[in-house]
Amino acid sequence: MVEQLPRFELSPLAQRRQHELLPQMLGAVRRRRHHRRLRRSALALGLAGAVLLAFWPWQRPVPQPPREQVMATAAPPRWVEIATDPGVVARCEVVPIVRAEWFVDDGALQELLTEAGRPPGLVCIGSKVQVVAAAIDLWGSEAP
Repeated sequence: MVEQLPRFELSPLAQRRQHELLPQMLGAVRRRRHHRRLRRSALALGLAGAVLLAFWPWQRPVPQPPREQVMATAAPPRWVEIATDPGVVARCEVVPIVRAEWFVDDGALQELLTEAGRPPGLVCIGSKVQVVAAAIDLWGSEAP
């Protein structure tokens, strides 16, 4: 025989709650069953439609008689051959300009600064600043 589990008695409050919740629970179970059936039916219809579309005897286009083939003419090449030109380098050559004033030594630089009215001593070359020793020598040649 099957052994029965002991039954627990519910309190009157628990019995009342059980009777109140039973219709709501049964409604939820019915809704779930209904939704499950709808999903299964939709899946079955989708599969049947896919099979039907895959194997449906579609009307195939009627083969047309072959058209007259036209012989294509050769298109001109997309490049141009240029004959060797010995003077092409001479025409494209760029001669650099070199000016003598761009290259000066220290003495000539000091003369240029004096002529321009700028005090000798500080010379800025790019981001570097050069200081001439004579500009900061207070005693000149009289140094001990």
